[in-house]
Amino acid sequence: MAANTNFAVAVHALSVLAYTGKLHTSEYIAASINTNAVVVRRIMRQLVNAGIVHSVAGKHGGFKLAVPAQEVRLAQVLHAVDEGAVFRIHNNETNPVCTVSCGIKAVLEKVLTKVDHAVDQELSRTTLADIAAAVRD
Repeated sequence: MAANTNFAVAVHALSVLAYTGKLHTSEYIAASINTNAVVVRRIMRQLVNAGIVHSVAGKHGGFKLAVPAQEVRLAQVLHAVDEGAVFRIHNNETNPVCTVSCGIKAVLEKVLTKVDHAVDQELSRTTLADIAAAVRD
């Protein structure tokens, strides 16, 4: 199972915008991330939909922050580009003759809810400005 890198790519892309304070094309951002511009455009579309980024159309277009970097919390970025939960419970049918199978999903749900809450709390403490400042150091 591959790890989802959408969050890391999004923070990297946003850090380019925050660090420079300028409008940049997906190609420019992709060069920083060392990925394809199509990947960047897909992520940026999600960030535009979340109100974190503005898209400027045209020959001299690109992307820029829609709000100051100090107002963007990493938790917002995570929610904009990922499907929610850090971990998910499998969708396999319950085996009615197995005690573990009958009880595991409810037990895991409680644990994973705490994990999601902890991730959200931690990411809410850090802003995009914090990341851009750390990159400068």
